[in-house]
Amino acid sequence: MSSTPFTEWPREKKEEFANERMDKMRLLNEKIRQRYAEVEEDRIKAEAKNSSVTSCVSQKKEKCVTDKVAVTETKVHEREWDR
Repeated sequence: MSSTPFTEWPREKKEEFANERMDKMRLLNEKIRQRYAEVEEDRIKAEAKNSSVTSCVSQKKEKCVTDKVAVTETKVHEREWDR
């Protein structure tokens, strides 16, 4: 990049710069999605073998926090610091 401020760049250069940054972000987001999918797949396999660190089977599903603000303005808070 040159030493001129971004505000003084020509429109084409700004668009090129923005497109490059968006391409980098898309690649990074795709890597993050792939990693998340791998982790979820491993978690599901571990839960199927009952060898996971945090298994849904072993944890009680208690009412902790349920927020449905968009639908019905329902909020249930069972923890004292949420009150």
